[in-house]
Amino acid sequence: MNIHNIIRAYGYWGIFGTLCAEFLGIPFPGETILTVAGFEWSNGTFNFMLLLLSTVFGTFAGSFIAYVIGRYLGRPVILRFGKYVGVTKERMDVADDKFQKFTVPLLIFSRFVAGVRILTPYLAGINRTPVIPYALYTLLGSVLWSVSFLLIGRFLGHEWTRYQHVIHRMIIPLIFIASILIIGFWLLKKRKKRTPA
Repeated sequence: MNIHNIIRAYGYWGIFGTLCAEFLGIPFPGETILTVAGFEWSNGTFNFMLLLLSTVFGTFAGSFIAYVIGRYLGRPVILRFGKYVGVTKERMDVADDKFQKFTVPLLIFSRFVAGVRILTPYLAGINRTPVIPYALYTLLGSVLWSVSFLLIGRFLGHEWTRYQHVIHRMIIPLIFIASILIIGFWLLKKRKKRTPA
């Protein structure tokens, strides 16, 4: 399967469809899709806003469908069909335990870990995570994941494969720190506005 050819042939809809399919367990390489799309953006093939919309909503759509499957069909159905894509009872148990302890961080940052990002939406559905918080955290995670790898693709291009192991180790801590700084700056600014002169 040549991701480059799929992206060039089907454009925004190809990106939307492959990212959506990955979150349903079909083995498309999400980071590779995003980095190739970012590289094509640097070549002028794509408009950034349309590209961002196709990546964010492709990710979000797949995650939401998986959430609905988990919520209404449950664990037995996921284990029955998940075995074809490497989802075992043992992996499900470990992931479920982590989900119970770290629900919000997983909903936001699980996209950065292959395998974990596939199970998380199903677990959210199985555990009946409320729809609105789930949708908001998933949308935020989708934006962070998409923007991160689109920028990597834009600035590293084909060199991505040389640095991907380092990037995978560093990107979650960097995104987490950046998020804390942004939230802290926003809270400080809000507090200053409330303080009378």
